[in-house]
Amino acid sequence: MIRKNLNFVIVTLALILLLFSAPSSGAINSVETVLDGRTAFRWGRDFLVWAVHYPEDVVDPWVRANTSGAGDPTGKIAEDFRSSLKMDESTPVLLSFHSYTQRAMELKPLSERFFLQTSDGERLAPTSYDSLFDSPITGLVQGLVFFPSVDGPFELVLLPDRGKELTFEFTEDHDNRLRKEVAEKVKKRSEAVSVAEVQEMQLQAKEVRKKELEENQKKWEKEKTSLLQQIEALSSQKNLLRQRLDETLAELAQKQKSLFAEQKEVTLPEVSYPPRMEEHAPILPGFSRNQVVKLFLVAWKKGDSEEMLKFLSPAFREEIKSAKDLETLLKGKSLPGKLPLDSKFKDEGEKGGTRVIFAHKLLVVRTLRSVLLKLSELKNGWYISSLE
Repeated sequence: MIRKNLNFVIVTLALILLLFSAPSSGAINSVETVLDGRTAFRWGRDFLVWAVHYPEDVVDPWVRANTSGAGDPTGKIAEDFRSSLKMDESTPVLLSFHSYTQRAMELKPLSERFFLQTSDGERLAPTSYDSLFDSPITGLVQGLVFFPSVDGPFELVLLPDRGKELTFEFTEDHDNRLRKEVAEKVKKRSEAVSVAEVQEMQLQAKEVRKKELEENQKKWEKEKTSLLQQIEALSSQKNLLRQRLDETLAELAQKQKSLFAEQKEVTLPEVSYPPRMEEHAPILPGFSRNQVVKLFLVAWKKGDSEEMLKFLSPAFREEIKSAKDLETLLKGKSLPGKLPLDSKFKDEGEKGGTRVIFAHKLLVVRTLRSVLLKLSELKNGWYISSLE
């Protein structure tokens, strides 16, 4: 009898330890704390993907943050927030994809490549999502994906067009799963488990988790370093070839002008020479490096694509022949057609180019974006030779 009572006490203490090791559901959390537990990311060979689930728990702290703690007595602010994320009818997820190379990722249709997997193993396709995921993806792309409403923990599964299947498990669900596994072990061994053994299992679980994170971090850093080195080498080769092409085209344009001047002396006055190079050549030559960057950014902040074309190099103009082509390029790189007025630029030297930095806000997440302007110096001034 004494032994049974002792075992009962031991098991009770063990369960109490497990209970107090778990975060309290009644604690007042910030938006960042809630989203930290509902964020998961995975690396591919040349890309990084991360997902954020917006749970019901984020509503109250979001309202407090946007009312300076005054609350929402009418419930209108909270209702508008829920409505924007379709919380009453779906499971909203923010999907972010960042490619480190110019190689596009093809996910069309996303409904056949991205799934919500329930704890029972059932895979549910999205009910709706941002259409940008059905276009070739390069650079940084973010958008909302809505799955059917589910109860309980779940995982997300992505089938990329290259590499292995990626499974996303949120930090909160991962920790809860570990606690559940430990609790089940305690229950099965209730006649033999002691408080010290429970503590040891918790410590081992933490050590395993820590080791996994350290190993993954080393692997990610190694892969990232290798990718950045490859990107830098390819970028250098691309810029060198583009500069040579700019110089060659500029020399050809000069020769064509001289030839046209000679022909004009022996031909009828009304005959004109409309070479394609003249049609697409920049009409504002002679600017210094800093001048052409500032003028290009002024036009971009106004959203004037026609004006922006005037500062592109001849080789770049062979790729971007019209304002519509330029707008398509910006959209493909997930860049705004009209740059924010508070955007800044940082000169990284003639070899590094000029980096434009601007703020990008999506729902409750605010991030800094940047784009690198590469420049080429020709005989008649500086020009924008690429946007990366």
